[in-house]
Amino acid sequence: MSETPIDPPVDEVLLNVTQEGVAMITLNRPHVHNAFNPEFVQKINAILGHNRR
Repeated sequence: MSETPIDPPVDEVLLNVTQEGVAMITLNRPHVHNAFNPEFVQKINAILGHNRR
């Protein structure tokens, strides 16, 4: 009997901030073609609100 590997949890929204302060958000939901749903929108809003100046 073979075991099926379990995929590690992956963040759907990745945030990178350069030394110059430029924030880049990467959508990481290839399984749904980066489609938006209410939960995904909340994640993006949380990131944007947290990084506001």
